Amino acid sequence: MKYTRNDYENFLNTELETQMKEYEQVVCTKALLLKERGDVFVGRFIKLQPSGMAIFKVRNSDNMPRKNSFWTASFFIGEMGSFKNWGNNSWADLRQNYQRTYSDALCAWIQKSEENDFCIIGIKNLTTEFAKLLEEEKPIIAFGPQDPPLQYLLNLIDIVRDSSCIETQKILDYDEISNRWNPLKIEAKADFVSLLLNDMKDNNCIVVQGPPGTGKTYRMAQLAAKLLADNKSVLVTALTNQALMELAKKDDLKFFLDKGKISKTSLTVDESKELPNLQPITDNLCNASNENLSLATFYLSSGWAKEATRLSFDYVIMDEASQALLPMIAATMKLGKKVVLIGDQNQLSPIVVTNEDIINKYQ
Repeated sequence: MKYTRNDYENFLNTELETQMKEYEQVVCTKALLLKERGDVFVGRFIKLQPSGMAIFKVRNSDNMPRKNSFWTASFFIGEMGSFKNWGNNSWADLRQNYQRTYSDALCAWIQKSEENDFCIIGIKNLTTEFAKLLEEEKPIIAFGPQDPPLQYLLNLIDIVRDSSCIETQKILDYDEISNRWNPLKIEAKADFVSLLLNDMKDNNCIVVQGPPGTGKTYRMAQLAAKLLADNKSVLVTALTNQALMELAKKDDLKFFLDKGKISKTSLTVDESKELPNLQPITDNLCNASNENLSLATFYLSSGWAKEATRLSFDYVIMDEASQALLPMIAATMKLGKKVVLIGDQNQLSPIVVTNEDIINKYQ
């Protein structure tokens, strides 16, 4: 066995500590000082455009956010909606004690306002629940540092520590005695879905590998559509929301999309406008049911796996598998009776912030 569970846990803890240290240095700073530095800004909600873009009014005296920069949008309760009342509270204090709700946010554009003291900014990537609250209450929103994926790492650490789980043992305790890699080359015109499902009669996990442009997402949509037609519950998990949306837009899934059979975690207003029949997963909670396709990022499906006491889905398909940490691949084994890992050896490896010299210790 090349790596032990202790190796995986030590690496995850190192990554967690590195991310927490960088994040805490910012969020534990006085919020008003962050505002002066441009690490925090506030804006009053004006309206939601038909495209899903949320429009905010921001004072010119604030340091303006950069175009295409990512933020956490926080709705603070009561008098803390005004930055003048923040006092000596750090950004972490405000979020912990006064935050009503929050959402990821992307500053898409900035332009001049008709009012000389203000400018207008366009914000994307807000969740549908957050946007609904904006329209109802027209509040002032504070934008601060984007949250790092700390909970994701904590989920994976818990999964690694649970050595009694039979499903994750197949990955985390795998000891190669002989080389069992004997891939089958699939021609472009081959019936990919039939070949894969036939192989899965005897295998609970299959790896699909292909370089860019070979139609992996197209084939994945075909597979998901076939499984849904066969009354199976399916989860597709990927690192990015973009990958999940690209799958949901495929023609093979249009019938199920139109029937409201496809749902997604953290559904944003922009995504809802793009695919009006795509359903939000309520409170981002795992709910596997037949003839339904759930789309979830690694960050959320790792939490489902951590809490899972049974195999929830008939099939789990992991996209962007090359970008998943090995404990995340193990996590999928806790979620599905059958697992398909789809990736590209030329894709990016998992993104981490730990120093490369430390990473090399685990090679």
